[in-house]
Amino acid sequence: MREPEVADRYRQRFASATSKLERLESVDASVRRWLDPDSTQTWLVVSAVPDAEGRLPIGFAGREATKQSFDALRGRLPYDGAFTFLGANLTVGFRRYITGDMRGENVIYAREAVAELHTDGASAAATVVGWDWSRGQTDTTSNTIGDTRLATALIDHLGLVGEHARRAGASGTINVHVSVQSSQPVGIGHTRQFGQGQRFDDTRTVSDFDRAAHTFGIDDLTDPGRLVAAAAIACNDLLATFGFPEGLQLTTDGAVRRNYVEIDSDLNRWVGRYEVPIIDEQVAR
Repeated sequence: MREPEVADRYRQRFASATSKLERLESVDASVRRWLDPDSTQTWLVVSAVPDAEGRLPIGFAGREATKQSFDALRGRLPYDGAFTFLGANLTVGFRRYITGDMRGENVIYAREAVAELHTDGASAAATVVGWDWSRGQTDTTSNTIGDTRLATALIDHLGLVGEHARRAGASGTINVHVSVQSSQPVGIGHTRQFGQGQRFDDTRTVSDFDRAAHTFGIDDLTDPGRLVAAAAIACNDLLATFGFPEGLQLTTDGAVRRNYVEIDSDLNRWVGRYEVPIIDEQVAR
C-alpha cells in the first residue's frame, strides 16, 4: 500500500472515531431530556453506540418484538429497583423506541426510569439509584447511592444496551458512557448494618459528576459472567469520583463477593440463577 493510501486509511479511521463519539454524545443528550433538571433524585445514566451499526424496523411488529425483548430480559437480569418500570409503557420516536414511567402535561419527564432504543443498535437508559438517607440528621440537602444498588443497576443497564445492540444486529465493540446526574450533592453508602442506610466514612459528597467512557465487546454485555466484569469496571470508575477506590460487590474477574451483597437483594437472587462465581473474599480497607 502506498503512503497516500496509508494516510487516507488513518484519516478515515480518525473520522470514524470522531463520528462515533459525536453519536454517543447525541444519544446520551437525548435520553437526558426526559430527566427533570430540577429533580432532587439521583440518576444513573448509561449510553451506548456500537462500532458496526445494526438495523431494527419501526412498526407495530417491531414494537411488539421490543416489548417481548423486555420480558425476556426480566429472566436474564437482576431487574432491580426503578429498572422494573422499563418495558411496560413503550412508544416510538424518530428512529427509536422509547419506554419509561413518564408524567406531566406540557413538559413530560420520567419519574424513575426511561430508555431510548435506537434502530441502529445505539441505546441509552436512566434510572433513579439514589435518595435522601438523612433520617432526621442535619444533612438534608444530599442524596445517597447504596453501593449494592449501584452495582446491580450497572448490570441491568449494561445488559440492556448489550442485548439491544445484539438484537439490532450490531457487531464488534460497543462504546459506553456511564455517569450520575443529580441537582443535589450525592454520597455513597450501604444498608448492610441491620438494614439501615449508612454513609461510608472515608468518602466524599460530590456535586460535579465525571462521565466514564468504556469500550466493551457486545458479547461482554450479554454473557452473565463477562457482564459482571464489565459492570465492575464501570462501577470502579464511578466510585472513584466519591473517593472510594473500588466496588465491594463485583470483581473485574467476573465474580461476586458474597459478604458485601445483602441477602434479600435482587443481585443475590440473580447470581443464584446463573453460573456467576461467588467468592468469600474480604476487601482490605
